[in-house]
Amino acid sequence: MHSLIVPLTETKAADANRFGPKAANLAALGQAGLPIPDGFCLDAEAYRRQIAALGLHGAMANINSHEPGRARRAALDMKLGLLDQPIIAEILDPLLAAWRDLVRRTGARTVVRSSALVEDRFGSSFAGQFESYLGLETEEEFVTAVRSCWAALWSTRVLRYMAGHDASPAETAMAVLIQPLIEARVAGGDSASRTAATWCSTHLGPGIIDRPGRGRTRAHRADPRRTASRYRARPKISPRQLRAQWTPARASIVLAAVP
Repeated sequence: MHSLIVPLTETKAADANRFGPKAANLAALGQAGLPIPDGFCLDAEAYRRQIAALGLHGAMANINSHEPGRARRAALDMKLGLLDQPIIAEILDPLLAAWRDLVRRTGARTVVRSSALVEDRFGSSFAGQFESYLGLETEEEFVTAVRSCWAALWSTRVLRYMAGHDASPAETAMAVLIQPLIEARVAGGDSASRTAATWCSTHLGPGIIDRPGRGRTRAHRADPRRTASRYRARPKISPRQLRAQWTPARASIVLAAVP
């Protein structure tokens, strides 16, 4: 595979300096043996090469101007350049080849996720600031989503967030994470970096339950007053007493008490 494109299964995908903490942490989970969706990462170097090819370095430097009008114009030039101009061939050709292979292997629609190098670092999380695109089916949608993830680094809300955290988009770069869409039956999580066991024990109260036999599966807070015939509940225990166990038959992670 091309040097700018690395599967999540490869050790180097866990390099946050190339692929951003979001993609790197996901790769590290997979390499630790936890089940993660298939996929690959597009190196932040691709973003840098695209900017250089489009001649946007001048606009990028002006984002730090003390003149508000000049800085706003620079941000607009960056966004429009990244959104409107085609991806250069040295990046686009291997990117499309990797995407087509992913679609062929999984048969699934595509998810394209921003993975900025500045996320979850230096006292700032950037939670909800960047972009993710779900359920992409066509080549045009996929390529547009990649360009949009790059341009998200220059959106108004990101610039405001950065201004409050002494950061600048000119001093970082954007990697991209590409995965198949998982048609989930249930999902959950929070913005903190915790293990599944700790999160469930901390936030789901008295237990973790499964409510079968319904048309829609949801996560519920266990209620000890409910009858066992309606719910299957697990009593609240310490995170140290839990272990996450992958169960292929249910295609899910089950939290089991440590003997």
